[in-house]
Amino acid sequence: MHTPYCRRPGHAIRVVAPRRTTRLTIMDPNASPAPSPTATPGSGGDVRRLGTVAAAVALLLVAALVALSALTASETSSPRRQAGAADRDGGSPRPATIVEPPNADPSVSTTPAPGGDRASPFASLEGRARSVVVSGSFQGLSTVTLRSGSLEAVGDAVDGSGRAVGHATVRVGEGDVAVAGEGLSLGVSFARLTPDGTVVVDSDLMPDSSPAGDLSISSSGATLTLSGPKIEIERVDTETEEFVTETVPGPVTVRSPAFVTYSGSEVVWLDPPERMKATVGWVSWAGGGSIEFQGHRFEHEFLGARGDGRIELVRAAGAVEITGNVEARQIWTDGHARIQTDAHVDVKSTPGEITAGGSGWFTWAPTNGGDYDMAMHRIVPGNAEGHWVELALDTLPRMWGGEDRPPVGGDTTGLRYDDGGFFDAGTQPISSMLRPGKGDERDISVHVPSETAPGQYTVVLLVEGNFETVRVEIPVTVVAPTF
Repeated sequence: MHTPYCRRPGHAIRVVAPRRTTRLTIMDPNASPAPSPTATPGSGGDVRRLGTVAAAVALLLVAALVALSALTASETSSPRRQAGAADRDGGSPRPATIVEPPNADPSVSTTPAPGGDRASPFASLEGRARSVVVSGSFQGLSTVTLRSGSLEAVGDAVDGSGRAVGHATVRVGEGDVAVAGEGLSLGVSFARLTPDGTVVVDSDLMPDSSPAGDLSISSSGATLTLSGPKIEIERVDTETEEFVTETVPGPVTVRSPAFVTYSGSEVVWLDPPERMKATVGWVSWAGGGSIEFQGHRFEHEFLGARGDGRIELVRAAGAVEITGNVEARQIWTDGHARIQTDAHVDVKSTPGEITAGGSGWFTWAPTNGGDYDMAMHRIVPGNAEGHWVELALDTLPRMWGGEDRPPVGGDTTGLRYDDGGFFDAGTQPISSMLRPGKGDERDISVHVPSETAPGQYTVVLLVEGNFETVRVEIPVTVVAPTF
């Protein structure tokens, strides 16, 4: 069975000057529409034609070889494969259909918002929070101070005495370390902000199971200044052509190009301003407020949204005030996705013949064919043979502003599960959330009970979430043991 991506421990900061911060979400405005919903075996993808100009063919062949090499390496390290149409985050979504949270939670309020534009892709956010989690970039900074870590930069350096040391590796550590520059932007994978001004950057805050991007600092200027309790430089001696290391006075200025990495047990940003503007890809908060989108107002203690946008965070009177707008790809209340999408499951291969008492597998790809994020919260047997399937499902994204809450979703009641052992990882969960146009292709195990009579069977699974329930049928032929 395919093993999902495992996050690597530790943190890395890359500082690039003078390039400005790049969006964290990669968008494809030319993406083709997703295929029509289906759950039948053998669904395929698109085949793109090559041009007829010889030069273009040659260039495409070279690019294809490079891409194939990268894809092979990626699948070797991470068996998860994306299927279906391209990510359509760059396009304009269709008008939203609102879905109610499971069990009719009375604490969730969804009311009409007078004057709301049913065609607008933007959601308006307003809240007062005790904790906020964002993924994006804080902008317009002059300094970034990090607690008890170490910085390492490579570039043309000048130490605190004004001595030019040439191209060198600069290491700053043994206490709080800082980066200063003109027009700094701090990009974070996921960071939690509380009213006391503490900002903790931690991939464990991630609301979904996709890998966290590196932390990044960019500057509109051509230099960055590094400071800390101890600064060392490593350079090549021009006379001996050997590496030498020396302690130098700070702060040290590193001229472009400058690349910086950070290491530490956790990343804590110590000097965030009281008022911050940020571009975001994710945001969630705990405390209260509202999100207005296409004529609907969502109100709850725990709110969140995914989509590119701009927000402002202001620390005032023991809370963090939130205002802003995002191009919504999903809205969350109390951990539940509220905008409906279109979903289908492609069965890529079937088990064929399985001996009674034996095992086989099929390959499937749950795929988001809509314009909004797909959130699977339940996969269960649809018939008696459905219990033969071994499958686990991630819980839904943790959209609670960084606070601990009971997980939502991940329900696979009635399916097989293997805890694993010393040499066996056991049943690994599949991703519960897929972005527009994305799929998650996996091999899924089927275990036929030994008492099963030979014959033709159909395994049925029901996939539930913020979409119409998908019924998946997998044909299985059971044969008698040969001994």
